[in-house]
Amino acid sequence: MAGGCESDLQKVVKKRETMNDLETGIMLPAEQKLSWSYVLSQSYRLYAEDFRTYFRLAIIPVVIAYAFTYFERPAARHFLRSGFLPMFSPRWVAVTILITFLQDAFYWTISTFFFASIAATLQNLKKADTQSIPVVFMLLRKRLGALISIALLTWTLFFLGRGLSAFAVFQILERFGFGRNFWAVSGGIGLMLVLLAGLLSKFGLAVPELMSNPSVSARDAVRNSLKMTAGWELFFMMFLVKSAILAYCINWVADLGLNWKWHHWPLNEAAYFWIQWIVYICIAAALESPFFIAFSVLYSELKAQPKNSLGAMQV
Repeated sequence: MAGGCESDLQKVVKKRETMNDLETGIMLPAEQKLSWSYVLSQSYRLYAEDFRTYFRLAIIPVVIAYAFTYFERPAARHFLRSGFLPMFSPRWVAVTILITFLQDAFYWTISTFFFASIAATLQNLKKADTQSIPVVFMLLRKRLGALISIALLTWTLFFLGRGLSAFAVFQILERFGFGRNFWAVSGGIGLMLVLLAGLLSKFGLAVPELMSNPSVSARDAVRNSLKMTAGWELFFMMFLVKSAILAYCINWVADLGLNWKWHHWPLNEAAYFWIQWIVYICIAAALESPFFIAFSVLYSELKAQPKNSLGAMQV
């Protein structure tokens, strides 16, 4: 037992040294510009070193999101088909859009809380707090209003941008005779969503700032984030595309494994359902963290850099 305690203490000290390096810029000379490879390597190194903590943090929001999906989708379909509003009438369309907005806003807000928990965890590791997760939840409660404000702001911009982008892509492709081509429409909308996500990434440093600065307001955090992320939009577009491809490949392999299990193991439908949920929950919990860690690493490094190098980047 003594050996285990000593090992835990060494891990805490190692985390403290790692995050102190990030905070003071020891690992990156002040005159050197930040690079994509540096932020990527630091993000995945921190993710690998403390995978269990990030996985435990992710399990809670992922389970909530999956449980919400299980209940809200049937409820929404039942309401829209109940005859309360005439099908496809203007009011029915408006209510459908509103329900879709609120449903996805819930997932977006849950992701924002998870993002904040990662940023707060990194801040606590800098202080060598061995009870980081309880402290993280306390910090989240203190900044609850500001986090919800940022979540709703960014989700509203994404929701509107997504709808307008899809409409614009369809109109352009329709003019050139590709409006019924599935691959052309999907590719065009996908490209527009990546560009939109790159623009919205400029808000990403607001969450780490809220977690590291108790006195900053949501408005000031957003304003500072827009300034600090200048030149980093393409980096986060690349990160999102890479993460989406990785998630698709892993889920594809998981689907193959689950199908094989269904045909080769004597499972009833209930057991298969729960195994499927557990697999996808674990995959989501494992894949969510690196993107948010990258924002937190970038925030720490940009804060440590001289003002004249903020937003500078080297590939």
